[in-house]
Amino acid sequence: MREGAQPYGAVLRKKSSSAGKFLALVFFALVATFGSSGCTSQNPRDRFLLAEKLWQEKNYAAAVAEYEKVVQKAPSSDLGIEAAYRAATTQTLFLNEQLGALKKLNRIIEVNREHRLAHPANKLIGEILFTKLEQYEAAIQHYEKMLENYPEDPARSEYAYRIGKAQFHLLRFDDSIKTFRVVVERYPDTDSAKLARFAIGVSEQTKGHQLQAKEARLAQDAFKQAVKDYSDFIVRYPNDPLVLDAKFEIGNSLEELDQVDAAYEKFEEILEKYPNRPVVELKLKRIKDRKNQKNLKEPKVGR
Repeated sequence: MREGAQPYGAVLRKKSSSAGKFLALVFFALVATFGSSGCTSQNPRDRFLLAEKLWQEKNYAAAVAEYEKVVQKAPSSDLGIEAAYRAATTQTLFLNEQLGALKKLNRIIEVNREHRLAHPANKLIGEILFTKLEQYEAAIQHYEKMLENYPEDPARSEYAYRIGKAQFHLLRFDDSIKTFRVVVERYPDTDSAKLARFAIGVSEQTKGHQLQAKEARLAQDAFKQAVKDYSDFIVRYPNDPLVLDAKFEIGNSLEELDQVDAAYEKFEEILEKYPNRPVVELKLKRIKDRKNQKNLKEPKVGR
């Protein structure tokens, strides 16, 4: 062997080691390339399918992220609009990300208000504003637009009813009463009309409580009207579960009108059927105590 020359085995091992390192680098590069293209393809359809898979696995945040990537790649396409809608519904239902959902839903309508998902998007916007965020003024405006834009929508009565409810929550009782009466007149055979009839009584009664401190006479008028409205509800829907609530509120209104005997009779009437019996018992006891105190204060007439 030539002096200074390395043994053949050592050279071979050195070459094998170098080759192994090279092959390893090539292998990891290929894995990175193909792994990336296979798992995170830039194709919108592939990303949408990945989002659906993540959604099925209840990995909702990751699913939304993938839906958003589809929207970024193809915002105006049918797939992009569907991805935006899927992301929005996921955000509002599972992630409590209401503002993010609203942004996507409004974007759908801006892109194509004639798209098949534009109407469901509008409905979901109303639901978020009214139920999730309790932004009642915005909800009123939105439902008014829906009534205007969707004249054939079978849910029109519900939109109108929600306008009345939103006005009630804003303490605009006269407006809510007016709106509920419109619901009754325009959609008489709907569940919304039934609920509106009950809500008219609630609005009058709550209005009475609000007026008690400053306008006693107007408050009394409101309580009288509430009794009338609840009574009308009972006549129209005698077998409805809300009848017990209507009778309970009649008792409350009669008590506010200082008609304690009539109030007592009304509470006694529902005692055995009302789901929260202790509340009714408390009402009866309070009226008894009130009558006893009144009797004690009245001067006794001698024989």
